[in-house]
Amino acid sequence: MRKSRGRQGAAAAAVATVLAALPWAGTAAGAQTQGQRDQSPFAEPDVRVLHTLRGQPGSYFGWAISELGSRRAPGGGDLIVGERWGDGGSDVAGGAATVFEGRSGRVRFRYVGQPGDQAGFAVADAGDVNRDGRADVLVGAPGVGAGHVDLVSGRTGRLLRRFAGEDDGDFFGAAVAGVGDVDRDGRPDVLVGAPRHGDSGRAYLLSGRTGATLLTLDGEAAGDAFGSATDGTRDIDGDRRPDLVIGARNAGDPGRATRTEPGGLRLLQPRRLAAAHDRRNAGRR
Repeated sequence: MRKSRGRQGAAAAAVATVLAALPWAGTAAGAQTQGQRDQSPFAEPDVRVLHTLRGQPGSYFGWAISELGSRRAPGGGDLIVGERWGDGGSDVAGGAATVFEGRSGRVRFRYVGQPGDQAGFAVADAGDVNRDGRADVLVGAPGVGAGHVDLVSGRTGRLLRRFAGEDDGDFFGAAVAGVGDVDRDGRPDVLVGAPRHGDSGRAYLLSGRTGATLLTLDGEAAGDAFGSATDGTRDIDGDRRPDLVIGARNAGDPGRATRTEPGGLRLLQPRRLAAAHDRRNAGRR
């Protein structure tokens, strides 16, 4: 299941997250009758609903979702669900991220933000940062000050590290992604978007081991909202490092950049970017 984020109507009583198994998923769910298949809300005839998970009214439960851990692990992978106005159901609530067991649908733990944080605005699998054998969780909370991202233990739900944004209003943490070991220090790293930073938005590549900023990347034009989406991808350019994907949802003609513009996407090669960054900053050290 890919990470996603989508707005729902404010009047909705609750938002449900549905896990669906494709025919080749190999689940233990019971077979459907023909009548059940006819009533399925999905276009595909053989989709089976495994769990329907519901939040509280007004919480925006399901605002962000992500897989957690390997589906090939014993018991399968888990699921992270973000609710930006959870724990209160209003814009003054802290927000929350809940981890569910993939097989049973039971709650493993719930991580709750402070008032106004909007924790759970973005969620992602960070990879096993603390090397305890379990994938850890990224929780974006862009609502207060510059915003922040919490790295949470996937085993215990305990806070491992907090990454903080730069300037008030940056919306740092609006997008988060675990991108693999970019700096090749043996720990997975983190990509965070701050689409309201400056005029064009900014993305940060952060060390999973130390929390240090490895690289900052800015949008190309005012209004781009660069960093509105972040992700990692496999090694495309053959340098044995993961590559980065960063969305700029408003990119286009700067004079016409609005939320209805087609937007833009940049695929970036961290090794070459880091070398250029080092050259630019060599005289400043």
